[in-house]
Amino acid sequence: RSVIVVGPELKLHQCGLPKEMALELFKPFVMQQLQERKLAHNVKSAKRAVEKMKPEVWDILEDVIKDHPVLLNRAPTLHRLGIQAFEPILVDGKAVKLHPLACTAFNADFDGDQMAVHVPLSMEAQAEARFLMLGHNNILKPQDGKPVMSPSQDMVIGCYYLTIENPNGKGAGRVFRDPEEAHMAYTLGQITLQSPIKVRIEREFNGEKGTKVIDCTLGRLIFNDALPQNLGFKKRECLEDMFELEVNQLCGKKQLGNIVDMCFRSQGEHKCALVLDAIKALGYKYSTVGALTVSVADIKIPPEKEQMLAETDEKVAQVNELYQEGLLSEDERYMRVIELWNSCTHSLRDRILPNLDPFNPIRMFTDSGARGSSAQVSQLAGMRGLMASPTGKTVELPIRANFREGLNVLEFFLSSHGSRKALSDTAMKTADSGYLTRRLVDISQEVIVREEDCFAARGTQVRGVQVTALMSGKQTIEDLEDRLRGRTAAEDIIDPATGEVIVHLNEPIDYYKAKAICGAGIKKAMVRSVLTCRTENGVCARCYGQNMAHGGKVDVGEAVGIIAAQAIGEPGTQLTMRTFHTGGIASGEDITQGLPRVEELFEARKPKREAVLSDIGGKVSFQQIKGKNELVVTAEDPTFEKHDYVATLILPCVEDGAHVEAGDVLYKTFVAPGASKTVTVKAEFAGAVSIVRTEGKCELTLTPDDETLTAQIFHSQIGTLCVSDGAVVNQGDVLVKDIQVPSTQKNISIKSDLHGKVSLIKTETDLIITVDSVDPVYEQKTYSITYGSRLKVQEGDVISAGDVLIEGSINPHDLLRILGPKAVQDYLLKEVLSVYRLQGVAVADKHIEIIVRQMLRKVRVEDNGDTDLLPGSLVDLSRLEEANQKALMEGKRPAFVKRVLLGITKASLATDSFLSAASFQETNRVLTEAAIKGKIDPLIGLKENVILGKLIPAGTGMRRYKGIEIRENYGF
Repeated sequence: RSVIVVGPELKLHQCGLPKEMALELFKPFVMQQLQERKLAHNVKSAKRAVEKMKPEVWDILEDVIKDHPVLLNRAPTLHRLGIQAFEPILVDGKAVKLHPLACTAFNADFDGDQMAVHVPLSMEAQAEARFLMLGHNNILKPQDGKPVMSPSQDMVIGCYYLTIENPNGKGAGRVFRDPEEAHMAYTLGQITLQSPIKVRIEREFNGEKGTKVIDCTLGRLIFNDALPQNLGFKKRECLEDMFELEVNQLCGKKQLGNIVDMCFRSQGEHKCALVLDAIKALGYKYSTVGALTVSVADIKIPPEKEQMLAETDEKVAQVNELYQEGLLSEDERYMRVIELWNSCTHSLRDRILPNLDPFNPIRMFTDSGARGSSAQVSQLAGMRGLMASPTGKTVELPIRANFREGLNVLEFFLSSHGSRKALSDTAMKTADSGYLTRRLVDISQEVIVREEDCFAARGTQVRGVQVTALMSGKQTIEDLEDRLRGRTAAEDIIDPATGEVIVHLNEPIDYYKAKAICGAGIKKAMVRSVLTCRTENGVCARCYGQNMAHGGKVDVGEAVGIIAAQAIGEPGTQLTMRTFHTGGIASGEDITQGLPRVEELFEARKPKREAVLSDIGGKVSFQQIKGKNELVVTAEDPTFEKHDYVATLILPCVEDGAHVEAGDVLYKTFVAPGASKTVTVKAEFAGAVSIVRTEGKCELTLTPDDETLTAQIFHSQIGTLCVSDGAVVNQGDVLVKDIQVPSTQKNISIKSDLHGKVSLIKTETDLIITVDSVDPVYEQKTYSITYGSRLKVQEGDVISAGDVLIEGSINPHDLLRILGPKAVQDYLLKEVLSVYRLQGVAVADKHIEIIVRQMLRKVRVEDNGDTDLLPGSLVDLSRLEEANQKALMEGKRPAFVKRVLLGITKASLATDSFLSAASFQETNRVLTEAAIKGKIDPLIGLKENVILGKLIPAGTGMRRYKGIEIRENYGF
């Protein structure tokens, strides 16, 4: 390993390797070549030659490293882009040279970072490094499919300087015959790069040459020379766009990102790599030409600052006066003061940038997105504002000064609070984020793409989920186009206006199709999702959709679970480090909502301030009982009760003329009418049975086999019916009287529990009386209201089941109980996405869906029916389906289960693989339990195979790829 330095002259797939380091790494290869070329007689002399670094050794090293990629890795490796392959170039010195565009992926900078170099030895390893891990295969982020290799810092400011327009520039408005003439004028100092000029452009259109004079600047002409002119920004098939420059606008970081994105989509990865290198070269060249520097004079303080501070002071004084008079509580006063100073800081911030000249270096840095933000400029030229104390509470004394004016001692002391807190937080939260990533990897590591299409393989109809734009109140968290991109359609998506099919069933939705769907005004679409995938121990390629890292179809064997865990875990460290950069300024949203919230959701914990959800739909009302406030939800639709009464309380369990043994049951009697409490009458001796039924009576005679015993006779009186069919009875009316129960010899009668209508059904032995209630019963649920809780409903509101009654964070377990798994999936997905989106991090839905699917894959067996499942045990959904199917085919009772939501730690420990669970947490408990139960590990996931030292069953290690061999002579 060695320190890294920047290598701006490198191509995207290259890295600079120090000569001595390369010699040490490739020693065996060099020694082999020395022997082959007869420059050394044996291994020992070859080794000696290498150690003495003879001149011929360097020539051989050059040959050896050609076409032999090396892997560079920077710790911490938070996602798969943390290890990439490069072709080595020998360099002097002792530092590894890294391509500047690869820095974002490694999260590297050149302030002393170190990187490790690895050499892939076998042909297979070299092939994988070359075809899967080389620079141009890693242009897009697996997280969300956006480019990770997009120009930053110097490159951005160079391109911004090149494409900005200065209407008052030297030679503005001049007309040139062709771009060459404009270049000449620039060389002679007659125009600047930024002067608006007119240039005649010549292009070929349908085989004929045409010309057009266009408005542009020389800088933009130079910039477009580096770009292919068919990226898709201009419609080249229409004549007026034919001669336009592909990119004739000001280019900051965002626009450059779009250019890379479009280039990757329309030209492919190889061309994109070339364009990136061209933009890099241009950016570095013109950031040098522009030579932008910052001086204190560039920081211009808005003239209105003093007046704004005075006004805010006045308002704060008024608030304090109200507090003194007792019209405000301490909390209200504090909140109002904070609000006033925040709005003062913000309005000051909004006046700084417009106050600066467009060519002011500070403004150019922030506008282009090369460095800094409006918040940082606000600290330089506005005011530092409110700071957070070590406890995280905002101190209500703002720092009025900015860095240009300088802070006084008291202000400096106040600001050091926040700065220190930010640094200590960073250290603590990084550990939390790493632990979260570890748990995520553990729960999802066995999710691998195992087949092409799960529904086709099982011959069932395709199921999907409905996708709409994600909203939080009126704010859009993620629009429909972003959510559709990279998914597979679960039905034909039809243009409502023309009736044309935009996307067919099972067709992937790419960038252009997603645009077309949203362009047609469609607001929701059915797509396939891993949440509805039927594949066991993994997912299928169709339900997963596109591989975000290259925009193509996902391969069978791709370890999508690990990719998902990394996609969620990697920005976690960014979420944690957010407070670090602004120097602990008290901003409205602190990171505490960020990472801890994600953890709370994935662990399915009970939230701190729990929201109360309504179990039923209906109308809201309030009542007070014994001084306690209660909220009552009354169902809108009444239920009508119905009670059945069995009047024949005798169920003979033997046939007339049957032969019984001693202890056999002769008949059962229901003691409590309508209930299932029974008295069983058993035969005291073996003998023959005869039953005589007469109206209202039943006589059962048992004649013994042993002639010394006397026969037993059982009488039972069915009783007198007191109602006729169709009569209406009140509660407590007698339906049947004088029923004689043999065992108790009591006469009992059946009374109605309801006010309702009677209907009679006669069977051979029974008379069933049904009473249908005529009084509607409205279901009610009561919720107690604690002091200080905020209600989300008012008297008379009509709500649905699952609506929030009392404000707070929803407990996902309640949601599962009331509304079922679909609601929980949607809730978790939306909440996690919004945390990341608020921090400005994009994560594709499918990654979060994979984790949520793993949390919901178990069910708890409530009643095992006739299956071999244990009541109360947790089983996989697939295992349950299998057991139930088997039971139904054999005509037995299936198991009855309840869906459960497990947090990621619990779900990891509940996995079928005891090796994976033991290597995660609670090793002793997991292993003893596995030993007691005699568990067998199916070796499905990655961890358990790594533990045993086997090839992992993902990628080329999958069984279906085992037969492929790599030969050295390609025959190209």
